[in-house]
Amino acid sequence: ALRIGNLEASTLVARRLGTVQRHLVATPTYLHGRPTPRTPEDLSAHQCIVYSRASRAHEWTFESEHGRHVAAISGAILVDDADAMQEATFQHLGIAILPDWNAAEGLRSGQLETVLPEYSIAALPLHAVYPETHWMSLRARTFLDLLIRRADRFTPEAAR
Repeated sequence: ALRIGNLEASTLVARRLGTVQRHLVATPTYLHGRPTPRTPEDLSAHQCIVYSRASRAHEWTFESEHGRHVAAISGAILVDDADAMQEATFQHLGIAILPDWNAAEGLRSGQLETVLPEYSIAALPLHAVYPETHWMSLRARTFLDLLIRRADRFTPEAAR
């Protein structure tokens, strides 16, 4: 399996593959006619699309040249899948923190805009996890080897 984020203790073997860059984004349609967020605290006036599996789902943490900022956010949409977050964002339902692979094309095409560009969101580690065993199926071993060989593709250029 692939896991994003800090891992809890378990009996699984974990192999770090890289990091996942995340972006705070919304569509121009959602942002139109609403007050532009200038600080993380301004997000309280917006609908935020919340990742329900986060340990502190209703708190988003940002870094800036002025230090760390924790913002209380609210939103009627709670999801447990990045693709569902992407779809809700593209349907103009609010502001979301999306992983790079869900945000990159929308940012390039202008379908998404970066919100609070002067604030950053910490990247998260990406691991492959699998049971500790002396024997692994050929299919699983081949997939793991492929992930390891291509691990550099999981790490943003700036972090390499």
